[in-house]
Amino acid sequence: MDVELSWQTFACTGDILCYLDYRRQLAQQRLTAPAGEKTDGYHCDPGPCHERDPV
Repeated sequence: MDVELSWQTFACTGDILCYLDYRRQLAQQRLTAPAGEKTDGYHCDPGPCHERDPV
């Protein structure tokens, strides 16, 4: 079972064992991810932030 599926299973059932499985898989994924790669599902854009750029 992958991390996302574990989270969805927990979200649908509320089963603490599903949550613990999700946390275990998330920790394992973070340990095996290549350096510099984000594993939280979000893409990091190092470009300028338009909200902070001077006008």
